[in-house]
Amino acid sequence: SGIPDENHWWRLASSMPSCVDRKALRRMFTRLDHNCNGYLTITEIKQGFSKFLGEKQWLQMEEVVREAFDQVKALNSGTKVHDDNFVDFKEFSQLVSEIERYVYGRFIEAVERGGD
Repeated sequence: SGIPDENHWWRLASSMPSCVDRKALRRMFTRLDHNCNGYLTITEIKQGFSKFLGEKQWLQMEEVVREAFDQVKALNSGTKVHDDNFVDFKEFSQLVSEIERYVYGRFIEAVERGGD
């Protein structure tokens, strides 16, 4: 079937830098921050993640990344002085955490349904 199995989600989850590993997150943030201004736009994040994940996996994750971006921006609204179209490193860490939570959730669902 066209539904990704548990191995797909496990490979995706294990390829993501854990939010606990701040050095890996910092390296990823720095690589995505092409203009070195300390902020990432949703476009920079999308381009980086699509390159990192590959086209097929990116198509499955694009909406998740956008939702995580919007969720992080809503969570931090009123506390930031920068534009809503950007995230700083702290917000990027939260964004990756939200994506990671989604991917692990899909892995658990795939295991529970028997990896259809």
